[in-house]
Amino acid sequence: MFDEVLRIEMVPLGVKVLTIVTGSVKTNINVNGSGFEPKPESKYASIESNINNLAHGNDIPNQMSAEVYAEKVVNDILGGAKGKIWRGGNSTIVRVFVGDYAAGLLLYVCPSSFHVSIGLTFH
Repeated sequence: MFDEVLRIEMVPLGVKVLTIVTGSVKTNINVNGSGFEPKPESKYASIESNINNLAHGNDIPNQMSAEVYAEKVVNDILGGAKGKIWRGGNSTIVRVFVGDYAAGLLLYVCPSSFHVSIGLTFH
């Protein structure tokens, strides 16, 4: 939400703000992680392998390769993207169910705070 407010506030100054919302991207960021080793009596001991899989990025569905992600983001920027772009695996799902709904709700509830006029249309 901060990004949208920043974008709106920077318009009069001629500053363009582009927010890149990143979904799941397959990288090596967690390859050298130490892993999760709970004590035998821990309530998490039975799911140790699940936690380690998630921590190392092995159990995350629909990961986009880093190369494809980078190419899409660069193409968006060079193509003049404005506002907010959603890239990476699962980003569309998050956008549909969370992103646009939350921003739209805030603008609907507090339109005068953003100096916008809201026309509500149902399809």
